[in-house]
Amino acid sequence: MARKTSQAGIDLIKRFEGCRLKAYKPVPTEKYWTIGYGHYGPDVTEGMTITLAQAEDLLRKDIPESEVFVNSKKYVPVTSQLTQNQFDVLVSFVYNCGQENLKSLCKDRTIAQIGQAIIKYNKAGGKVLGGLVTRRAAEQALFNKPDAKPIPKEESMYNPFKDYDKLTSPFGMRIHPVHKTRKFHKGVDLVISPSNGEIKAFVGGEVLHAKEGATGSGFGNYGITVAIKDDKGYLHVYAHLSSVSVKVGQKVVQGQVVGRQGSTGISSGPHLHYEVRKASTPSFGYTTTEDGVVEPTQYLKSYYATEQKEEEPMTKEEKALFDALTKRVTDLEKIHNMDCPEWAKEAVETARKIKYQGKPLIDTVDGGSYDVYRLITILYRLGKFKQS
Repeated sequence: MARKTSQAGIDLIKRFEGCRLKAYKPVPTEKYWTIGYGHYGPDVTEGMTITLAQAEDLLRKDIPESEVFVNSKKYVPVTSQLTQNQFDVLVSFVYNCGQENLKSLCKDRTIAQIGQAIIKYNKAGGKVLGGLVTRRAAEQALFNKPDAKPIPKEESMYNPFKDYDKLTSPFGMRIHPVHKTRKFHKGVDLVISPSNGEIKAFVGGEVLHAKEGATGSGFGNYGITVAIKDDKGYLHVYAHLSSVSVKVGQKVVQGQVVGRQGSTGISSGPHLHYEVRKASTPSFGYTTTEDGVVEPTQYLKSYYATEQKEEEPMTKEEKALFDALTKRVTDLEKIHNMDCPEWAKEAVETARKIKYQGKPLIDTVDGGSYDVYRLITILYRLGKFKQS
C-alpha cells in the first residue's frame, strides 16, 4: 500500500510554499508561473487569480503526484526503510525541487547520507536563495528527528495494522508519555488519519462495553472504550475513542466500525490504544501486571491463520442446480466409458479379428464410447473391414 504524507508533512509544505492567490514567478527565469501553495505549471498564466479554497484544492491534488515519486524505488531506492518524518521531508523536497532532483539526491546514498546531502539543494537559477537555505535546514532537522516506528510491510504474513498510518508505541516496557515513568504497555498504540478516523474491529464478536471507562471497572483512565469478546473468549479493547458506534450485546463482524479515534481518558493525543486480554471477567479481564494480556500483533496473526470459515449451506435453487450438474457428469461418464451394446457386438467382434499393420484394429470389446461403437458398426455394415 502506497504511503501518504502526514499532516506534519502537509504543514511543512504550506509553511514554506506560502499561499499566494495571484500568479507569480519566484525567479524571473522560471519557465512557468506559480500560484497558491507552490502550484507550478503550464495551467498557471500571468495575471491569474484564485481563491483560498481553490489553492487548498490544488494542494490536495499536487501532493499525491509528489508521493508517487517518493514511493518509487526508481527515485528513492530506500523508500521502504523511511520513517514517516523522512517520507514527509522527501515529499516536501520533490514538491519544491522536482523528481529529477529527488532522484539525484537519493541515488547511491544511504538514508543517513540523504539527510546530510539535502541541504546542498539550495539554489535556483544558479544562485543560492535564503528561502531555500531555510527550507532545506528545516527539512534536514525533521528528516533526522526520531520518528514513531513505521508499521512494517509483511510480505509473507497478513499485517493486521495495514490500514493505520503508524504504530507509535509497541507492546512492552516503555516510558509512559504522560506520567513519564517506566511502565509496561499492555497493548499497542496506533494512529490513523484523520484524527477522528473510523476504528474498525480487528475480529468479530460480542460487544461487552461501549462507553466511558469508569474507575474500578477495568477501564479506568481508558476514556471512551469499546470491548469485544471473540469466539475464543479473549477480550479486544479499543480505548481513548472520541465516540462509539456499537452497543452492549451487539454482535459485530471483522472490519465493522466500532467507533472513532480520539484522545479521551489519560492520553497525549489522538490515537487508538488496542489491547487483547485473556479473559473478560472479572473487571473485564483487567490485571495489574502483564499476565492478563497477550501481544496483540501475534495474537491477530495467529487468529487469522487458524480461523476457519464455515461453509455456507446451499439454497434450494443452488442444490437443485448442483444435483442436475452431478447427474449430467455421471451420464457423460457412462456414455464415454460404456459396455458394448448388443447392436454393436457383431461389428466389434469382427473388428477385433481385423489386423491393421500387424496389429488388431481394436483390442477390447468394452470401455468405449457410444460414438466409437456407432462408427465401428457403420464401417462393418459398409463392408470396410478387410484384412490388410
